[in-house]
Amino acid sequence: MTRIHSSLMRRYALLMIILLGISLRVGYALAIYEPSLLNYNVDDFVSYRNAADDILRGDLAFTNSLYMKRPPLYALLVAALQIQPMLVILANIALGTVIIPLAYKLARQFFLSREYALLAALIIAIDAASIRQSANLRADALASLLLAIAFVCLLKLQHADTATIAVWGLLSGTLIILSAFTRPAAYLLWIPMSLWVVLARDGGGRFLAILSLSAIPVFGIGIGWNAILLATSGFGLLKMAKERQVVDVLFLLLPCLYFLTGTLLVATASFDTRARVMVTPLLAIMAAHGLRHLLNRRRAASAGP
Repeated sequence: MTRIHSSLMRRYALLMIILLGISLRVGYALAIYEPSLLNYNVDDFVSYRNAADDILRGDLAFTNSLYMKRPPLYALLVAALQIQPMLVILANIALGTVIIPLAYKLARQFFLSREYALLAALIIAIDAASIRQSANLRADALASLLLAIAFVCLLKLQHADTATIAVWGLLSGTLIILSAFTRPAAYLLWIPMSLWVVLARDGGGRFLAILSLSAIPVFGIGIGWNAILLATSGFGLLKMAKERQVVDVLFLLLPCLYFLTGTLLVATASFDTRARVMVTPLLAIMAAHGLRHLLNRRRAASAGP
């Protein structure tokens, strides 16, 4: 009976956290409202609105040059909502809120206790960047939600039996590329996550896991030469690291990190919170781990010798 009561209390707590997240997002959206909708990033929305107009006129071949800058998935959502800005904002709030219980699920997959998993969910609920990026007219909420579900599937892939490896791999890869078709930030994420599978996969099935994870993204991004080049480069780097060729690995890796990090610092300095939102569920889990460690150390110190 006590166990049932505890389970109900945790579900109630998660529900309260979700409601808190909704309230903060709706409250923020109402607080910044003004008739021109400039505060909701309507300047970005103009291109999505134009793409949605084309879609509603029947252009499903995505021939508009707008798609060179704005991937089509969010434009499809805008078209489905009949290009009504307030409906799009409400949809984004709903999509951003769904990430809260997903953070709880991810935390449990990392073997955090239910209490600390609730803490991870709470961090997402009250995170200012997540609130801001949910209550706007950008593609961030949908892209981040798809990526959060992909993370759940990737962790399922880690321990999947041989009968379900391909299922979880295909789901993970599909969700990653769908996130990229919403906002391009994740379009090559499948490459480092394939390397993670090599290290994390229990037992056999690594080749099938990597093949199923990468199949849809390779097909989806179309840039076959780059995919092969990056995949083989990553595999070679991993092999060199396993053979403890540390000096050679550093020589090859440091220039890559320099240029990539430099580009990110210059190109996204004014959008750092926007970029962070996509990995905030992972940051929340790390924060919950850190807080658990600090609290446990404090309890041990209080208990004395």
